[in-house]
Amino acid sequence: MGLAAITVWLVCVSSIAGFSDSPDITHLHEAGSYGRSQQSIKVEKMPSKFVVNRFGERVPQFKPGEEAKIMHLKYLTLRGLADLPALILEVGRIPYRATYYTKSEFNGMVKSKLEFGRLPVLEVEGQELAQSASIMRYLATTAGLAGASEMERARVDALFETHKDLFVSHGVWGKSFDVEALKRGPTSGESILHFRETSNRGQFTPFQKAAAALKTFEDVLAGSATGYLVGGNLTYVDLALWLQLHELGQEDKLGPGWADRLSFHQLGAFTTRLYENNMELVSFVNSGRRMPRVKLVDGDYVYQKEDIVPMPSVPKIGGNSEL
Repeated sequence: MGLAAITVWLVCVSSIAGFSDSPDITHLHEAGSYGRSQQSIKVEKMPSKFVVNRFGERVPQFKPGEEAKIMHLKYLTLRGLADLPALILEVGRIPYRATYYTKSEFNGMVKSKLEFGRLPVLEVEGQELAQSASIMRYLATTAGLAGASEMERARVDALFETHKDLFVSHGVWGKSFDVEALKRGPTSGESILHFRETSNRGQFTPFQKAAAALKTFEDVLAGSATGYLVGGNLTYVDLALWLQLHELGQEDKLGPGWADRLSFHQLGAFTTRLYENNMELVSFVNSGRRMPRVKLVDGDYVYQKEDIVPMPSVPKIGGNSEL
């Protein structure tokens, strides 16, 4: 196949499939909610369709036979369980496609074809990998974001499981990270505790449970010489924590300046530093490749507005950018 034919083939595949590296998601916000959305989103993020070879010629980045090797992430038209896998794909510079289905598409055409009837799934060379944590770990290993040694990988995994316990759902406490409790603050003069100072069966207020998540990771970062949670390089647990902290800065959560108000300065500096120093992260969160924020209202996920750069700390007077 000649170069011209390959070029036409690549362009046709992309355009016919409707995938884009800058999809327009305004129609989702116009619809108002996941349940009312009518059009799926198709994402394509490639390093480049073409590269320059050693002779100075522009040649296709992928040969026709390699198209099947491009990973395909599948989820719903909301952030949820695919947000971290998508961020790993972007930060890891892994060529990928993603399809985000509407509720009607998922229930009518997709669900019955899935092994477990659930999303997300990641399609890799014709095979589908289910379960968001499995997808996340597979992608992190592929992207080199899982740790630099066996011990680092074990430490990253341990911190990620702790992150899930504290920010997502604890096995005994249930959903322990209550933002409204953090907004209200201590109601009876209770102190902020580290996770090790709590117990599964102890009586702790919603504020103490939520604050324990921030205190625990504040202390991990305070003990880091590199600014990362583990070792000297970015890992998937850094990205998982960043997503949580970035969300806290939204106006309907704790709002800008939350890290200063709660005296979690390490977390504030970490949130700002990762955003300022990682162009792939910046590109992703400022693009239509990232699905909208949502809030569960009367059984439907309502799309929410977003401040892309909610400052966790108050800028220093005099232009000092160090946090």
